[in-house]
Amino acid sequence: MRLAAEIVVLALLAVLTAPAARAEPRNGFGLAGGLTAHRARYTFADGSFVPYTSAGLSLGGDAQFAVDERWSLNPYLLLSLERNSGDLAGTIGNGAAGFEVRRWRGPLFLGLRAGYYVQLLSTTRATSTAYGPGLGVSFGGESAEGLTWGAALDVLRLGTFVATHVGLRLHVGWRWY
Repeated sequence: MRLAAEIVVLALLAVLTAPAARAEPRNGFGLAGGLTAHRARYTFADGSFVPYTSAGLSLGGDAQFAVDERWSLNPYLLLSLERNSGDLAGTIGNGAAGFEVRRWRGPLFLGLRAGYYVQLLSTTRATSTAYGPGLGVSFGGESAEGLTWGAALDVLRLGTFVATHVGLRLHVGWRWY
């Protein structure tokens, strides 16, 4: 996940230092698909824990409401299906509903997000459901035609079963204006 943090820092610098273009956010609905990866820790009832990582495919949708030429508000829904290996080999389903505030600089944006996350874990050693709040950052871009791309990094706490949970999502999609 260190690489993910470095990518986010570089993207932040790119958005904040890029010359302003004449593009601005527009109202519309978007769908995007891509890759996702998570790093977490499963805590058993006896207090012992097992760290794990997972990777898979994700699908997300949002509605973009332009406030002005520099800001937009984006409520979103995300789903992912992932596989994990090691001591907790199995399947993980993740879902999220949240809200993102985006700062635009030309066709690029930097976002701050807050959401509520759910995880369904079905593995060789444990089956559980966990949920809780999370915060994150995102960056990406959008063409005038509607092509979107981006990345999001979220840090969350899911109930008592999964303590620290970090998720990275890379996506490409389309926005209808």
